[in-house]
Amino acid sequence: NHWKGVARFFRAFRYFQLVQAYGDVPWIGRSLDIEETDVIYKPRDPRSLVMDSVLADINFAVDNMRVKDNVANTVNKHVALALKSRIGLYEGTYRKYHTELGLTDAAKFLQAAREASAELFTAGYALSPDYQAVYNTVDLSSAGPATKEVLLYKKYVPGFLTHSVIG
Repeated sequence: NHWKGVARFFRAFRYFQLVQAYGDVPWIGRSLDIEETDVIYKPRDPRSLVMDSVLADINFAVDNMRVKDNVANTVNKHVALALKSRIGLYEGTYRKYHTELGLTDAAKFLQAAREASAELFTAGYALSPDYQAVYNTVDLSSAGPATKEVLLYKKYVPGFLTHSVIG
């Protein structure tokens, strides 16, 4: 179930991005065969259907992903909780301030954001008092006060994958 959770995490993340960019999009909640052109080229589904499906996907991911994995710096339950919080806050406030579209259940998404954030805050993460230490650290994999607020980071490999400040 962990790997199903990872797959649904990425599907929720991508559909969330699509809804942010385009509004209504076609929801496809299963694998398709190349010959299913009626599904591939179907019209847009209502935003409420798509975002309810996104919320279901991220809830599945949170419920089934492992808290810590054997591999450092990979998506896990805490990363899924952070995405759930972001999805809930975005969609909840969108629905709250766009009632003319008939999207009336903003409280459901805002409550999801609140619950995900509360669970994440009790997991041991804390804001670093020194923003520069987090922002300017080349390697966030080592333990220290700067890494207590990091859920997922970009790992730099000298000569292969670096940041924009190279000398």
